[in-house]
Amino acid sequence: MYQAVIVEYGISQTLMIVDLVKLGLSLYVALYQTYWEMSFQYKLNQVFWGYLFTVSGICDMTIGGMGCFICLVRYVLFGFLQESTLNHRKQLAAEYSGVVDQSYIFHQHTLFEGIMFACVICRLTMFARMNRNVFILWTTLSTSLRTYIQYALVFVPLIYGVVAIAHNVWGAYEEGYMSHWASLISIVMALFGDATAIKRTGVNHPWTFLFESLFYVCGILVFTNTWIAVVVQTYQRTRVAAGYRPKDYDWTEYDYVQKFMYAPFKNFYLNHLRKNIKKPPLFLMTMSRRLAHHQAVNSEGQCSNKARDN
Repeated sequence: MYQAVIVEYGISQTLMIVDLVKLGLSLYVALYQTYWEMSFQYKLNQVFWGYLFTVSGICDMTIGGMGCFICLVRYVLFGFLQESTLNHRKQLAAEYSGVVDQSYIFHQHTLFEGIMFACVICRLTMFARMNRNVFILWTTLSTSLRTYIQYALVFVPLIYGVVAIAHNVWGAYEEGYMSHWASLISIVMALFGDATAIKRTGVNHPWTFLFESLFYVCGILVFTNTWIAVVVQTYQRTRVAAGYRPKDYDWTEYDYVQKFMYAPFKNFYLNHLRKNIKKPPLFLMTMSRRLAHHQAVNSEGQCSNKARDN
């Protein structure tokens, strides 16, 4: 039987505890993690609010927003503001009562939970970049995407032309091509290797041959192979620049302490528990001193070059 109020479910108490824990963690990510990242941008003398427009910032804000929205829908819209199941049953017995809008909102909020989970996985993958092998792969993909976007001015019109041709050829009698959006999905599935997405029937057979020829040239030879070439070239550059020997970038105990411990626990750990911990020379300087050091080295190099030229 339909239950209009979530808190009347048999697992309502367990569900509420889980949702409260998720809400606390999502707010922690949206507030503290964002504050920490923006502070780090400020220490680098960069625009601190620019972090909000990065992939990490968008994921952090999405996690916090989705967590608040899910709890708002479950325990306010379908909780305090919703009539009880008994009253809803009496209303159904007395007259017609539609729940289309309510079921749509409930369905949408479950989709938002999936989006939040995807953002959490993305952030965990970003934290895994501390491993140099993961960092190389992540940097390769992100750099390749930035490079590949430049080809969008050519590929987007080509793909839309292929979608329009498929819609006009098979849209009259194939369900997968009855609209432009459905045709786009079918073409994307064909790019991923779904051979059944392209219909080979006797109807419009000459157009089918021309479409397959155009799709092979644009989709396989140009679109896919260009992406492979960009990824391979970017991977070689990234590995030479930032990971030719991944073991050289292995973290020490001091690095993990600096990264994951709060200031009081970190000071106690370094001053009392591990007084003789090995400290890398790079971390002996603060961030400002490190930047000043690099600027001084660069300025000395420029002065020496000018003196050599003179």
